[in-house]
Amino acid sequence: FEEFEKLRGYNLKHYLPALFGNDSEENNKRVICDYRETISDLLLERFTKVWLNWSRKYNSQIRNQAHGSPANIIDLYDASDIPETEGTNPLRIKMASSAGNISGKSLIACEASTWLQEHFLSSLSDVKNNIDRYFANGVNHIVYHGTPYSPIDENWPGWLFYASVHFAPTNTWWEDFKTLNSYITNCQSFLQSAKPANDILLYFPIYDAWSTVGKTMLRHFGKDDENLVKELSEYLLNEGYTFDFISDRQIQQLKVKNEKLVSGDIEYKTIIIPKTDFIPLETFSKIIELTKNGAKIIFENDLPNDVPGLFNLKDRQKDFQNLKNELQFVQKNNYKLCEFGKGKLLKGNDINLLLNQLEIVPEIIVKDNLWFRRVNRIEGTCYFICNWSENNIVKWIKLNSSGKEAIWFNPMNKIIGKAKTRNQTLESSEVFVQLEKGETLILQWYPNEQNIKDFPIYEEIGDSIKLISNWEIEFIKGGPKIPKSIKIKELKSWTEYGEEMKWFSGTAKYSTEFNLPNDSIQFYNIDLGKVHESAVIFLNGEKIAALIGPNYNVTVEASKFKLINKI
Repeated sequence: FEEFEKLRGYNLKHYLPALFGNDSEENNKRVICDYRETISDLLLERFTKVWLNWSRKYNSQIRNQAHGSPANIIDLYDASDIPETEGTNPLRIKMASSAGNISGKSLIACEASTWLQEHFLSSLSDVKNNIDRYFANGVNHIVYHGTPYSPIDENWPGWLFYASVHFAPTNTWWEDFKTLNSYITNCQSFLQSAKPANDILLYFPIYDAWSTVGKTMLRHFGKDDENLVKELSEYLLNEGYTFDFISDRQIQQLKVKNEKLVSGDIEYKTIIIPKTDFIPLETFSKIIELTKNGAKIIFENDLPNDVPGLFNLKDRQKDFQNLKNELQFVQKNNYKLCEFGKGKLLKGNDINLLLNQLEIVPEIIVKDNLWFRRVNRIEGTCYFICNWSENNIVKWIKLNSSGKEAIWFNPMNKIIGKAKTRNQTLESSEVFVQLEKGETLILQWYPNEQNIKDFPIYEEIGDSIKLISNWEIEFIKGGPKIPKSIKIKELKSWTEYGEEMKWFSGTAKYSTEFNLPNDSIQFYNIDLGKVHESAVIFLNGEKIAALIGPNYNVTVEASKFKLINKI
């Protein structure tokens, strides 16, 4: 009660009926809002910041998973050294990355790959899919949930950590796990040396949620089913607009420079205020101040209706209305415009139209179901692009960036080369890309010419050569017991060759010899077809590649082959 009165300005004991929903509808929603905001303030000031200050005594940093808290989690993430998220919901991931972006955090972490599937059912391809989703939505620091300890003398498969994926030596793909970790390291080398390049700040209208009387006293935010501003944020994400969520506290830190909204040294082109009933007077006043100084602000549908809370309500409502009265909107085609000071405010139902008026355009590569993240590095604009659609992508794609030259980097195999570009302007370019399902490429723009060979683009010619010679399967390690080696004429899974092998889980070596019929080919693509769950290819004793899926093929120079070959 004492803390409530300090923070909200009145004695909650006099309004207990309203707190429990037994007063007028107006008082109920205003008092419950004040109660929830107080809890949020206490979690920030009396827990998160106390913990942060305590860590400094030990020369340490804090990493905080704020989601699921009955508070404005964006502020809790902001107060942490390393905001950390989890799960697979892009919008939940973006709540942590948004707070980190706006507050200038160098690392934004995740508890990666928890409960993708049950134990031993998740492949490295599944894990890569999960990791790529984090990278695409703002994370740059992958932290796995853990590796279970198991005594050496424990029967196979040993102890299991309750939360899959099973990151442990008894998993069949453990030896190939380093391939994925190398990929992650290569991606992070770009993303950790970059700054966000998002266009939009999306206001998180938490006072609407706090003012809604529900079944519980406290609503927890940032869960997988978070629905606050869900419709608008999903629209922006699916259309290819780049955005960060922003809280009321964070708005107070914004400045305007060259008609851009600036947080630290990060620039944004606009703030979108979703359709909302309640907005604090301080927030609305700051928005008007930013507009006077040159900012461009979008209101979905219309201006907010009211201020939240109960204390000094009539005076705050009067000041709020006075601010609104200063804004004179004129009707345009399907939207309304107010030119105010050096800036402007727009309002209307068509967000795409309003963004177009401010010359904010989406990255249309999302229409090819490509995941992407755009960042700024010292060299220029950089893109993380991955293909988790059902199709291979071989086409020209348009990007909202440009430079003198662009370089592709494949973080899985470290192949690097110059990209093909065309139709370049100062604002956009077209780049030719070849991406298999599950594949990732990083594109880096440079302001000058780069002395490097072209990035390889392959085209399939001729008929495929099926390796129909005899195969030997040698079982190397695993459990519950290792079967004897067998020879087969038809290449199939070992589980189809007897009851003992049906239950074997581990690693086997498939080997064969073959002759190549054509000496004029420059490159061959070795395609393993269906694989469970990873594969390492050796050709003439040389390790060619470790493949983790979802596609299991690799292109090899013909010089790697000899007259008699062993694979």
